[in-house]
Amino acid sequence: MIKIKESPHKGIKEGIRKLAAKSYNDHLDIYKKRCLIESFIGTTKGMYGSYLEEKDQDRAFNVVFAQLALWNIGNIIFVLFLVMVRKGIFKQPPGQLTSAGERV
Repeated sequence: MIKIKESPHKGIKEGIRKLAAKSYNDHLDIYKKRCLIESFIGTTKGMYGSYLEEKDQDRAFNVVFAQLALWNIGNIIFVLFLVMVRKGIFKQPPGQLTSAGERV
């Protein structure tokens, strides 16, 4: 929504524009968060495409919800893997290995 500049020469005359200006001023804190929502939607479209081929709205919602849930699960697993690497869980104990895989 484009903010309307009030001046002595140009006032808001149409009723619907007055209502829009009032709504904008009343909910300014929500409008300031719009960029976060738009970036989330843009990122999601970039990952999964900009449209779905589902025939009804409920199924489309379920597909999008499942995709986002799987993406979040993947991120959690990745973070857990990084924590495990950082703690040294995957390090080999000291010692030499023979060709048969036994320690000397």
